[in-house]
Amino acid sequence: GLSARTNAAGIDFLEAAFPEIPLVRLQVPETALHLTSIMTHVNERHLLIADDASVRDSVLQELNVSMSDEYAMHLVHPSACNVVALSGSVLCPKGYPHTKALVSELVPD
Repeated sequence: GLSARTNAAGIDFLEAAFPEIPLVRLQVPETALHLTSIMTHVNERHLLIADDASVRDSVLQELNVSMSDEYAMHLVHPSACNVVALSGSVLCPKGYPHTKALVSELVPD
């Protein structure tokens, strides 16, 4: 995502480093620091999206998807979107028990 933190050069670098992976350039709303502030994948079927209508609608429109498309999208507090998925595990920020419980269901031990 293009944001105040990640510029076009960073995205160009990723595109060159991983040419086999399709890349979507997404403009992150000015209210968010970076893409994972508004949306993060948990696994191949699940996304966490900020429960903020203007952010959510902007992101989905840019990605050309809807809430009913192939991904299961789960609305969470914007700060709780910033999770990290690693090898079947997901690191969640402290203080968001709803998101932790949701992610535990999506990615069981």
